[in-house]
Amino acid sequence: MADIFREVDEDLRRESAERIWQKYGTYIVAAALLVIVATAAWVGWREWRESQLQADGARFAQALQSAEAGNVDPATATLDALAASGVASYPLLAELQLAAVQAEQGDTAAAVAVYRRIADDDSVRAPYKDLAVVLLALHGFETEDPQALIERLQPLTASSPLRFSAIELTALLHHRAGDDAKALESLSVLRDESAELPMPMRDRVDRLYRIFGGATQTTVAG
Repeated sequence: MADIFREVDEDLRRESAERIWQKYGTYIVAAALLVIVATAAWVGWREWRESQLQADGARFAQALQSAEAGNVDPATATLDALAASGVASYPLLAELQLAAVQAEQGDTAAAVAVYRRIADDDSVRAPYKDLAVVLLALHGFETEDPQALIERLQPLTASSPLRFSAIELTALLHHRAGDDAKALESLSVLRDESAELPMPMRDRVDRLYRIFGGATQTTVAG
């Protein structure tokens, strides 16, 4: 008797499965295909992106070599292309390098415009944004409002990989604004941490401190 009930139950489940397949089979196949296609697309995109990163890296290195060799036009053309269609961080790196080429060619205003745009872009990650702020202060030193540049640099003077450069530029901008007392305050911060400074910066800071009216300090040997 139990075997009969089991057979009936199996027949009912089989009929139910057939009805479900007849009604929803097309959608089940479509969903399965969608998963397969999506997986293949993801793998393909990842492989393409990896190859694209390698290609962009090679193009960026080539542009740097061309710029260093004085071949400005091909370097600029490659960097323009990377800025327009590169992947990952290469568009931003290309823009920064283009600005560096412009500055070297004497077009400081164009370089400053690039640095300002990057510095004002909240979508740019901190390392690049901080670098743009420092480069803006450096290349805009003679043309930009010194107090505005000091305010841009202020967050970097507390904690940033570019902290020492930001403090040094802040001191120079205070001097340009005619406030040597504040310039000395900034330089004092660097002198207090002189053991952490690269030797060229350590010597430069000590000289600036004396030029701006500070007491003589013996430079720490490194």
